[in-house]
Amino acid sequence: MAESNTQINVEREAIAAPRPSINLIDRVLGYLSSVRLGITLMLVLIFFSILGTVIMQYNIDGFEKYYASLTPSERQLYHTLGLFDLYHTWWFNTLMILFALNLVLVSIDIFPKAWRFVAEPAVRVTPSFVRSQPVHRSFQLSSEQGVIERVTEAMRALRYKVQVTRDEAGVTVFGQKGVWNRFLVFVVHIAVIIILAAAFVGSRWGYEGVIPLAPGESTNTMRISGAPILGIPDRTHTLPFQMECTNIRVDLKDPDGPLAQGNFRNWYTDVTFIKDGRREPATIYLNHPYDYEGYRFFQASFSPNGGEASDVTVDIQAPDGTVRTVKLERNKPVTVDGIGQVTFTKFRANVLNDAPEAQDYSRPVANLEIVKPSGEKTSTAAFTAETLELIKKQSAMAEMVARLPVDGHTFVLKEFSRTPAFHVLQVQYDPGVDWTYFGYFLLCASLVAVFLFSHERMWAVIENKPDQPPALHLGGHTNRNQLSFENKFTRFVEQLGIPGAAEITDKNNTAQAAPAEADEKNPT
Repeated sequence: MAESNTQINVEREAIAAPRPSINLIDRVLGYLSSVRLGITLMLVLIFFSILGTVIMQYNIDGFEKYYASLTPSERQLYHTLGLFDLYHTWWFNTLMILFALNLVLVSIDIFPKAWRFVAEPAVRVTPSFVRSQPVHRSFQLSSEQGVIERVTEAMRALRYKVQVTRDEAGVTVFGQKGVWNRFLVFVVHIAVIIILAAAFVGSRWGYEGVIPLAPGESTNTMRISGAPILGIPDRTHTLPFQMECTNIRVDLKDPDGPLAQGNFRNWYTDVTFIKDGRREPATIYLNHPYDYEGYRFFQASFSPNGGEASDVTVDIQAPDGTVRTVKLERNKPVTVDGIGQVTFTKFRANVLNDAPEAQDYSRPVANLEIVKPSGEKTSTAAFTAETLELIKKQSAMAEMVARLPVDGHTFVLKEFSRTPAFHVLQVQYDPGVDWTYFGYFLLCASLVAVFLFSHERMWAVIENKPDQPPALHLGGHTNRNQLSFENKFTRFVEQLGIPGAAEITDKNNTAQAAPAEADEKNPT
């Protein structure tokens, strides 16, 4: 009796004693791995991503005008929070890191349960377990002969992987398919983590700028826009290759109309990339970017001034008076019989006006370079007939006019296609962009698989009780698309066609309110 009292006192003291506090690290990990935190972080990131498109970022054209439209309090607030450069702020990157960490910890928490479906499937269960499934039926059998074979064949017809377990308690037939579907949630998490990591790499080590290019120009630098109004200066960045502009072209709605935004269908920049002696020609036009060495080039804008031409048509007058018409694209040589290779290299809209903004095209001239069949190189100019007559009357230009013919051939400018003075290319360098595309592809593919496929399981248990006929219990469960699975289960039962089977509908067949996702370790 004394020993019993002593034991009772010990138990009371144990109950009354304060519980040890949970380790701080466990608390932090528990909080970081909570689904609620993950959803909250996702919504916050979506909100600020939208905000970053609503509030103009400082490196976008027109920022100064947008900044001037804000009230002083708005400027101060946005500047203090870094909203003018939102995607590069420390707090936005921290939110992305926390969200990625949350996905990793959540995946670690739920992986053991998902793995249990593969490593420890419920191949041996009790009748009560089967009756606890969301869909189930029970039948009284006249004989169990051939029943297992019928059930096995019916499950295999549904493309299930079937296992039959026999012991002294009875027989269990277990079939399943799509167990891999349990792991799609981890693929979704991996895809989101890849996207977040690629975005972080792009914001940390990526940059973008512009390159203005006129025909004949070559450069290896780009200008990265700053915001002088915020104290952020423009800067230049050296590219690891050279760019050479061979031509710029435009497609005008009205060929005689102005070189203005409303009259452009498209505009094109012909360039050649040069690196380590290798030359790669390319054409960059609207809505058709070009990728080279990890850099992406877009058409951004064009000069408001004209004064250039992408191609010219010239009449070549021979000494015998015959005339040939030849169309020449800039920097593309054309072989002309009796003369050699003729290349259109430069253009001026007004030969009497050296101002670069001259665009009236009143006295145009095209410079031509000629390589004769002998290999000798020379040059000449092609004026319009009107301009040629005008300069012939000026004694100061008499010597130049005399040098225009090449072996007696005179070149007269007949037509030309007008273009702006230069085009502006936008350049983006994002070392994480390929991984971003891969992440989005993986995310879309995994989400499609999540909703189109499911993990389906069925059990059939033959129950033998003393002094009673055998009973067949059928049940199943799916992790999604429940209605479709119920229809499939109904067809499965109908296709069994067990002779002499009578369905059990009494209270003993009522489900036991066990969870559909029963613990696979101990289904009995």
